[in-house]
Amino acid sequence: MKSFNKLVWILLDSRQPGSIETYVLQLAEGLSQHNINVCVVFLNNYGFHPLRRALHQQHIENLSLDGTIASLCHELRMQSSLFIHTHGYKAGILGCFCARLLLNPIVSTYHSGEICSEKFSISNSAI
Repeated sequence: MKSFNKLVWILLDSRQPGSIETYVLQLAEGLSQHNINVCVVFLNNYGFHPLRRALHQQHIENLSLDGTIASLCHELRMQSSLFIHTHGYKAGILGCFCARLLLNPIVSTYHSGEICSEKFSISNSAI
């Protein structure tokens, strides 16, 4: 994987397309349009995924890991100036662990009834 300066990683664990994947594609497209280096990172490669094809068509880099926390931490260590944005509970848990270990900034978006248990959260009712 090539190294970027001020790279944004959008991290998710996805087997099939759905609302999180639609959101991730739109977010990645928007960041790219604003000249922000972005890479969509799949925690695990479950085979063919329409999101990978859509990312490729938009010339957005993506990476698939092997599903282990070791591979996630290793890839994070290889990057500089990295900001992580997680989607989904598994990506949130593993991403937060590795980001805190490596002192990377991180934000997690909770979808479909996931409940934030961190010190700070914003819900729709608070906006």
